[in-house]
Amino acid sequence: MNNIGVFLNHRIIDSHSSSWANTSVIFGDFCLTPIRCLFKGNKVTVSTQNQVVTVSHTEEYADPRFFSFSRPKRNALRVVASILFLVPGILLGVAFKGLGHLSKTIRERHSLAVQHYTPINRLTIGSDKQRLDINEIEVELTKQKQDNHLQQKTRALIIYAKPGTKINTDPGLLELEPQKIVLVGAKIVHEPCGGMGGRLDDTLLQDSDWETGLRKSSMRQANFGTFVTQWKVNSVNKAIRDIPPRKSMFSCERYRRIYVVEEIQEDEIRTCQS
Repeated sequence: MNNIGVFLNHRIIDSHSSSWANTSVIFGDFCLTPIRCLFKGNKVTVSTQNQVVTVSHTEEYADPRFFSFSRPKRNALRVVASILFLVPGILLGVAFKGLGHLSKTIRERHSLAVQHYTPINRLTIGSDKQRLDINEIEVELTKQKQDNHLQQKTRALIIYAKPGTKINTDPGLLELEPQKIVLVGAKIVHEPCGGMGGRLDDTLLQDSDWETGLRKSSMRQANFGTFVTQWKVNSVNKAIRDIPPRKSMFSCERYRRIYVVEEIQEDEIRTCQS
């Protein structure tokens, strides 16, 4: 997300910050309330514990279909009021919030929020020479989650697993919120599960962000008996370059995809050489 989007549509909170600049920003955010109501703005929280800065966010308004103690509902009355006060709110909000950004502390806080919304381009677990089993993958994913203090999403999560690795329950893939999951040497399966977490493909099936239907593509599909579409590709780079389809004709959001990289087995190599 760009600087302007964060500036206008997000309210950044830092409990340790108290100055004239912070007061100006608070009033500016109040004036920009109509934008956050109409365009699903967020409250971004910046906190520091043990000299470690963490960033998280929650939606400013709750879905009107559900009850919330902490957030107001985006109902029809608020939407109408936001439309009426949109223009004067923007004029006053930009003026006062912009004045607060003369402070270096406020600019640094804004920069952290921008980083929070900027996905990590590529995150690789293991390597082609160092393949991991399912337990080692879980440990590495947990470590990455703990080290991700700004809670950034991931564009492409690449897993190098030992050949034949089956992923039945989630080892921590979804916690990093990847747009793409690229599996090398592994595949998601649908097998009996006795754990508390449940099957990974059941979780993906319930999430409308993930591609679960059969779609036309130049790449072959490999579902392995699961409900979630897993696309066969011949290289990691091809998976990275692939662009998933939009959710609908009128949507800018794209589906999240899972890729399985086909590997040439040793017996196939010997056959080719002979």
